[in-house]
Amino acid sequence: MLSELIALHPIYYSFSSVLMTIIASTLLLIVISLCLYSERLMLNSGYKLLLLFLFFTLFRFIIPLELPFSINRYWSRALSRITSFIMHEYIYLYNISLSVWDIFVIAWFAGFIVQLTRLINEYIRCRRYLTLKGTDITAAEPYKSILDMICRERRKNNSFRIYMLEDISTPMVYGIIRPYILMPTDMHLSQEDLYYTLSHEAAHHFHHDLLTKLGINLLGALYWWNPPIYILKRRANLLLEMRIDDKLTNNDRETTTSYLKCLINILELASERPPISPSLSLAFAKKDKSDLEKRFFMLCNRSKPKIYGLNLLLTVLIIGIYILSYVFILEAFYYPDEILEDEDGVEYFLTLDTTYLIENEDGTYEVYFDNPEMPDFHLETIDSSEYHEYYNIFTVYYLEKGNFK
Repeated sequence: MLSELIALHPIYYSFSSVLMTIIASTLLLIVISLCLYSERLMLNSGYKLLLLFLFFTLFRFIIPLELPFSINRYWSRALSRITSFIMHEYIYLYNISLSVWDIFVIAWFAGFIVQLTRLINEYIRCRRYLTLKGTDITAAEPYKSILDMICRERRKNNSFRIYMLEDISTPMVYGIIRPYILMPTDMHLSQEDLYYTLSHEAAHHFHHDLLTKLGINLLGALYWWNPPIYILKRRANLLLEMRIDDKLTNNDRETTTSYLKCLINILELASERPPISPSLSLAFAKKDKSDLEKRFFMLCNRSKPKIYGLNLLLTVLIIGIYILSYVFILEAFYYPDEILEDEDGVEYFLTLDTTYLIENEDGTYEVYFDNPEMPDFHLETIDSSEYHEYYNIFTVYYLEKGNFK
């Protein structure tokens, strides 16, 4: 059977490896999204397991490669023809030949540079705005004493600067190496609310959440064309907030009640302010009803018993998708009506990535088979009339265009 034919490959980057990255990452994000959509699954899984699933998705995006143990699974001829259209070289500029895939890669790289430039510019603008418009209240009371107490409780050094800004709606933390806690102007909080607010923002820094968010933003810049990456960014923000909520309340009912009251108070104070939040910051309470409901639901119901068999099933599913997406790589395949047979009676299956043609001066074509075991192995000579639709899916090197390997 065609689907049973396999071929081993060394480590390399290809159209097929990128395609498998997209497929696998999308499947992983679907599972995570279903867990967050279903209150039962979200509560049963908890933020820790969902964060683990999220990191598997991140790593799958980061490594879009075929590995030494990868096995190619060849799909149907119809799908192979689509791949051949994408990979076939149609454009010739001087000594450079380009396929649809080549043009996409060029556009991909250009888009990455644009997105990366935007991230850098946003960081520079935010830092400049903070310096010009922010009011340093680090030494002001009660901010200083409360933040000193929080750092002592966590056994951490107090390296924070506290700035007050007019154009933000909710407290947030900003800066990876030099952390800033940003407070909205005229947001008057009680001592207890201020304690929870500063604890929340400081905990993001202590758990390196801004570094995680920077990595996700860089990944978003790299995969700017892929819709699932935007789902990943949103889900990551929610799970990072859930983790901090859980760490601060520590499953204590009285603390949870006070913490939720603080969250509600900040939302009420922020309701009349513009929802500004830089991409390299983490806000305490964004006005996203769906995400807030999930945070509240998780805090209020986390003590309920869990079905560990269901968690095991989800874990096996996530890890299975992750591993199998590296083990099996979908690859285009050429399978002629009659298997090609050389003069010694040896049969060859012609695959898209190992077969190419060279045009001769008399208009005939030399068919070559190329793999590590048989590099540039000559199979046969065909004339132009034999250059039918089956051979059209292979790369052709033309004398007149000089596009030789």
